[in-house]
Amino acid sequence: MSKCFFCGEKLRLEDASIEHLKPVSKGGTRTEDNEVACCATVNHTFGDMDLKRKFEFVLKSSSDFKCPRVKGKASTAVVPEKLLLAATPENHGLAWSEKEEKQLLSRYQQDMEIEAIAQRHKRGVGAIRARLVKLGQIEEMNQT
Repeated sequence: MSKCFFCGEKLRLEDASIEHLKPVSKGGTRTEDNEVACCATVNHTFGDMDLKRKFEFVLKSSSDFKCPRVKGKASTAVVPEKLLLAATPENHGLAWSEKEEKQLLSRYQQDMEIEAIAQRHKRGVGAIRARLVKLGQIEEMNQT
């Protein structure tokens, strides 16, 4: 079973993501020593923050930090960490271009399934949901 590196909660499939401690956009690698399992929404929140800023964010949030979750179907599936790390999408951790955001909005508004959108964008389901939250298309769930 995999737990979120930041909040320690068990990771459900729809909430799971890979956080690069040193962002890929800043020269970080897609290797096991630079990747931790975490909640997708907090991964998106961190963007390309350096490791120090990520820990400052967690430590300043509260003594009982909980990752924010995105609304979605509940699942009891817990992702084994090895599978999660092996399944890192090609564009994971890369910045979103304006063009890619427009494509995402178009696909979402055409009722394309989030899983299919994720495959098209070569990103994780959690990253798609987090971007849709940022773009105001779906609501962010309160802490659970």
